Amino acid sequence: MSTAANSEPALDAEAARERAEAAARRLEDQDLDDLLARYHASLAVRPARPRASSATTRVYERDQLVIAIARKRAGHRCEVPGCSHPQFMAADGLPYCEVHHVIPLAEGGEDRIENAACLCPSHHREVHHGSQRSIIEVQLKQLRAVVSGEPDP
Repeated sequence: MSTAANSEPALDAEAARERAEAAARRLEDQDLDDLLARYHASLAVRPARPRASSATTRVYERDQLVIAIARKRAGHRCEVPGCSHPQFMAADGLPYCEVHHVIPLAEGGEDRIENAACLCPSHHREVHHGSQRSIIEVQLKQLRAVVSGEPDP
């Protein structure tokens, strides 16, 4: 099966999330009082709980060794150069960080320590959704010396 076919359900879910986010962004152009008035007017006809739907998504079984090594190697700190986001302690008493695949698994990246970087939650969201995405991607590829999943010569 091709990589595109492997990631299709995830892309559909992401596309739906992006459409909802774009609609919300357009609404944010309106005045808050107008938004509140529209919301209160809709309460009589809107259900108290949102409609639910089911979806199938592809979930990759991550190698726990890769996660542990990436976190330990980074000292449980964000590896984005110059990161100054505040950290918080996880329930286990260690600084909270998330392991990110420099080349995403859905795009053919491997679940290997050479393709893993430790990120704070802010930079992890930024690398997936932010305006600085491409800059962070380049920094992480340089950090791990990966280009399209291949080590640099």
